[in-house]
Amino acid sequence: MKYIFITAALLTSPLVQAATDEAHHVISAGAGMGFLSGEMDQGNNDFELNYDFAYRYQFDNYWGAEVGYRHQDVTFTNWFDSAFDKYSLNDAESFRIAAVYSYPLSLRNRLVLKLGVTDYSIDATDYREDSSGINDTVDGNGLLASIGWRFDFNMGLELAVIYSYQDLDIIETHSYTTSLGYRF
Repeated sequence: MKYIFITAALLTSPLVQAATDEAHHVISAGAGMGFLSGEMDQGNNDFELNYDFAYRYQFDNYWGAEVGYRHQDVTFTNWFDSAFDKYSLNDAESFRIAAVYSYPLSLRNRLVLKLGVTDYSIDATDYREDSSGINDTVDGNGLLASIGWRFDFNMGLELAVIYSYQDLDIIETHSYTTSLGYRF
């Protein structure tokens, strides 16, 4: 009887629960900052704020697949740059599909690597022809590469800090995002 009680206590403890967690679905939301650069902004590095939403399906403890949405806003920078730039970025948004690899550093800490493709839309204002500006939208496909750290809490939550590089053909983005996720 004593061994049954000890076995039951170990199987239901938070430490064992984290190691045998079978949650395959994760939703997350995050916010961050970074820089955009490329031919549209004529070599300037525009400061951007971003928010990110994602769903990840975790196949096992290492591999997963993620779909997500990221909106990057450079309006704050444009308040200062619009008087001097001939082409001003307004925002960029992208949808992504990525493979996710999580390497365990300890019981709850993981190194996270992502590689994927994005479908993007970039909104800009062209001041070359008209001083009041002509809105222009550029759509296309690009690449995403990310590296970061994730901490898994035993109550189904996870906290991540991720650096992402996106090549959106005419601009490149370098973003740092902090996100909070829920595993179920």
